[in-house]
Amino acid sequence: MGFESPWLLLGLLGVAVPLLLHWYLRRTAPIVALDAVMLLVLHGAGETRRLRLVHLTLLAVRALIVAGIALMFARPFITVPAAGGVSDHPVAVAIVLDDSMSMRMAGEGGTPWDRARETTLRTLKELPAESSVFLVLASRPVTVQPDDAVGWDAIQTIRYVESLSATRAASDLSAAVRAALVRVRVCPQRDRRVVVISDFYDATAASFPTLDELAGVSVVPVDTSSSGRSRNRAVIDVSTYPAPDLSPGRVRVQVQVANGGAEPMSEVLSVRAGAAAVARRVECPGGARCNVEFVLEVPEGVRVGEARLPPDDLPDDDVRWFSLAPRDRDAVLLVDGSPSRRTGEGAAFFVARALGLQMPDDPGFVVTTIREDELSPLHLAAVGTVGLLNPGPLAPERARALADFVASGGGLFVSVGPNLDLEGWGATFKGLLPSQVRAVLDIGGGVSKVPRVISRVDPTHPAVFGLGGLLAAVKIRRLLLLDDGWQGDSSVIASLDSGQPVLVDRHVGQGSVLVWLSSLDRDWADMPLLPVFAPFIRKSFGYLRDAGGPRPSGAVAVNEPRYVEISSDADQALVRPPSGHPVALLASSAFEGTAMPGIYRVDLVRSGKPDPVRSDVFVVNTDAAESVLNAPAGIPAVFSRFMATEQDQTVASATRRMSLLGQMLVGILLLLLAEAWLRGKS
Repeated sequence: MGFESPWLLLGLLGVAVPLLLHWYLRRTAPIVALDAVMLLVLHGAGETRRLRLVHLTLLAVRALIVAGIALMFARPFITVPAAGGVSDHPVAVAIVLDDSMSMRMAGEGGTPWDRARETTLRTLKELPAESSVFLVLASRPVTVQPDDAVGWDAIQTIRYVESLSATRAASDLSAAVRAALVRVRVCPQRDRRVVVISDFYDATAASFPTLDELAGVSVVPVDTSSSGRSRNRAVIDVSTYPAPDLSPGRVRVQVQVANGGAEPMSEVLSVRAGAAAVARRVECPGGARCNVEFVLEVPEGVRVGEARLPPDDLPDDDVRWFSLAPRDRDAVLLVDGSPSRRTGEGAAFFVARALGLQMPDDPGFVVTTIREDELSPLHLAAVGTVGLLNPGPLAPERARALADFVASGGGLFVSVGPNLDLEGWGATFKGLLPSQVRAVLDIGGGVSKVPRVISRVDPTHPAVFGLGGLLAAVKIRRLLLLDDGWQGDSSVIASLDSGQPVLVDRHVGQGSVLVWLSSLDRDWADMPLLPVFAPFIRKSFGYLRDAGGPRPSGAVAVNEPRYVEISSDADQALVRPPSGHPVALLASSAFEGTAMPGIYRVDLVRSGKPDPVRSDVFVVNTDAAESVLNAPAGIPAVFSRFMATEQDQTVASATRRMSLLGQMLVGILLLLLAEAWLRGKS
């Protein structure tokens, strides 16, 4: 038994009042002379002993009455099963059931999920009739069943729980407990309870509700975790970087593994991307995290891979999928069409210097320069903007990869130069330029020819905003001419005083293409020698970086939505999960069916075409926080005194407070009746 206001137990000192009064009255009572008959009555047949016993009993009853009143003010209670059938009245109970990935951890006596579901079913079977039940699933996103203020009965909830299984998502116990509190507080029942059944490995445990938030609700945690230290080993992170210094198709893969056991780990870690695979034995101390780097020769067209450890008691985190080169919007890839030129002469040198300038109000760009023959889809997947500087004709597969890159939201800057091949360019940039290329106009350099200057600039375009006066100083000696019949999504940003366009813009799918129809070195113009060059390059690449908007992530967590963009040249998107049937999206929206880790393929399709217009992939992984099972994050102190142990996880071990005020009041009334009867006998 306990007391809600224990300091009021000081009222028990009042028990001394009737004792002192009795002692005082005996000392000061007057002496009354009795006649002979009364003396005979009082001393006959043990009457004296009877009266003495009645007086002592009366004194004890009066002391108990005073003590009972003091105890009532201290509000006594006893502990009873929190959700058991001991109650004879309906209750409002919300069961927070942790169905996150850590509950799938195998061990002696089954998994924490097995114990949690068994406890939940036992709790439901012991509930009083007409109770209102809510079930709160703690995996992200937190869900509440049913989604109303009435609740289910125990039978409905039992049927639902029997159909559940633990997910592979992360848990959010704090949000789940708060959702449970909201539900039970709107119920009409005065007896409100929340039972939290979990392994309590949630990293958000520090933000559990406080005592003030729990006021009026009995909250009981039931721990279903396995005893002892976990021996889980997991792949918790994979990072990839292109390795053009080694070869165009190579990529560096950095894998982080966590050893949750106390013993050192010695396991074979394998990394695979398509047909390319490499494996290495990893040594990692107990309770530590270790990083391992691999180098893979990635086959053409492969964009995802996996890192895998041998299965253990929690196999869901023994494999992690990754994008080979997740796109960085601030990363720029410069493709140098003239790598043989001396340093300081090629367009790539001038553009890289301009993009590498440190500006106080500009975050800048991460620049990588490669040769034209090194260009691969792997490089394109890693950057937000590509600069093709004085390129020649590209191989068909590179041209297709470049077109897909722009259509999916990438930015492309193209400048021409001596490597220009009219016929080859027509095949390479078909669908990216406003129209077909026609000829090269030589407008300067001879005795009778005067270089042209830029005289018309679109002052509203972000690529040249505020640069109109500076661009007027640029002298153009050679210019690429385009055919008539431009695409409707094309526009002229800057043109010469003779009317020929020199800078054009075209929107392709979700991305944009800027074409500088002269050179960015000193071969065809004097642009790199002028003060306008660096601002123009930075503004142009900044415009291309932002024009495509944020690119959807290449990797998301389980149950996290992934936005799927449907371009104008497609009717719908087919999302193909690792298992199951494809899901059709008729408009750009968030795809929420990411409950299963693995590789998801997105095909943009158009009616009447058998092949996809464009394809993309993304990966879904488990939350790394669910793999760190060395020790619980800590049961909140507000719950600790109610904690049920693993050895006694029945509903009876989960207790709540039951007030004894009613019983105390009845006892005091009985004592008052006894006191009145005893006074009559005295």
